[in-house]
Amino acid sequence: MPEGRPPEFGPRPAHETAAKLPFLRDGITTQAEVLARLGSPVHRMSKDRTWFYPFVLTRDGGLLQSGFGRLNVVGVPEMREDRRYWYELVLTFDASERLVRHTLVEKPDMQSQ
Repeated sequence: MPEGRPPEFGPRPAHETAAKLPFLRDGITTQAEVLARLGSPVHRMSKDRTWFYPFVLTRDGGLLQSGFGRLNVVGVPEMREDRRYWYELVLTFDASERLVRHTLVEKPDMQSQ
């Protein structure tokens, strides 16, 4: 992230999410593909149709999956974390277990709360 970037909490633009998580494609990606790529979500709701995954930004703009000892890197494999920027990936699936919508949500700095 550029130095001095103002906080922009909330859903990230679709083009930014697509650049960071290109394997997620609405109407195409299945729950099985997500499980193979990211493992089990940290939280599920709405009859197992909405899944949540926490991420932290890496210093080079990639994403590092966080929580429960996960070390999956999405994007450029740089392990240094920039903990000022936390994200939650929210995935919504239909009854046939296909991805309907995915949103990367930037959250406030969770370390300072």
